[in-house]
Amino acid sequence: MLVLQQLFSLSDEAVEFQVNDRRSFEKFVGLGVMNDILDATTVAFLESVSVRRM
Repeated sequence: MLVLQQLFSLSDEAVEFQVNDRRSFEKFVGLGVMNDILDATTVAFLESVSVRRM
């Protein structure tokens, strides 16, 4: 989801919405209809962890 967020300049909330809304985004992150999508707070957390590791 972080890749999509960077490619499309999306906020945490927007990337959550787009992955729920767009089938192509859902497939890109490897999720299907029955999978839970990460929420915006989890995306923000993962982003902060990845930035600290760089």
